[in-house]
Amino acid sequence: MKIAVRYYTKTGNTKRLTDAIAEADETDMKAAAEFAKKIVG
Repeated sequence: MKIAVRYYTKTGNTKRLTDAIAEADETDMKAAAEFAKKIVG
């Protein structure tokens, strides 16, 4: 699955976060999505 992430950053913190997301494999992304569903409801 391909995901596009758009961001704006002044300090670079958001870029570091999106870089980490880009490096995560599909299994990590699926686990994060399932976790988010449980938190949000």
